[in-house]
Amino acid sequence: MEQNKKIKAILPQIFKVDKELKEKYGFTNSELLPNFRFVDIKPQQDKRSDETLRIVYMARIQKAKGYDVLIELGKKILEQGINATIDFFGQVDLLEEQEFYNNVNSVSSVVKYNGALNPVDIYRTLSSYDILILPTKYYTEGFPGSILDSYLSGIPVIVTRWKHAQEFVVDGMSGFIVDFSNPLPEIETHVKTLCKNKLLLADMKRAATQEGLKYTDKTAWAILSKYLK
Repeated sequence: MEQNKKIKAILPQIFKVDKELKEKYGFTNSELLPNFRFVDIKPQQDKRSDETLRIVYMARIQKAKGYDVLIELGKKILEQGINATIDFFGQVDLLEEQEFYNNVNSVSSVVKYNGALNPVDIYRTLSSYDILILPTKYYTEGFPGSILDSYLSGIPVIVTRWKHAQEFVVDGMSGFIVDFSNPLPEIETHVKTLCKNKLLLADMKRAATQEGLKYTDKTAWAILSKYLK
């Protein structure tokens, strides 16, 4: 494929895309540019005295993003007396609105919907949780912003094994990657483990914070500045 010499660089945010541009199409001006946020990364972990595992979901609220998996997890938490709660943040899909509210009401003692987060409140809010769960059903998902925001807030994630999951989540360190088609059993197992093993949770929070350093404006500028001369 002929390269346009007027284009200084192609800057994909996904490693596999960058690799394919170079190896399959022969581009020599492709460089990975991770997604980033303008934020001073200083996660403030909530110092709580209770032992409840606080789970958060922050994304568009629709089944395609896996909110229904979290509702089923809420039922497991109730049935088995698991010491955990789930909070939802995000805009509710209008076509699924009534069903979502009905589902939340059915497990309201452990599940709450808190509306959409103001962007300026994202990091302060997320840092008060222990883990974000995003069981997306989009196999070709790129890099969900909620995962990036979780890392910048110092909390790990549990995600389904979508196409690019392993590029953005270090399984067992910055989070857990679970089965794409049937995620609930593994999610339940990991939640129980983190409820009991606070040392593991603390280690994963540190790993998530470290992972977040890849996605700051300073890291992005080190790459972008080379092409803006």
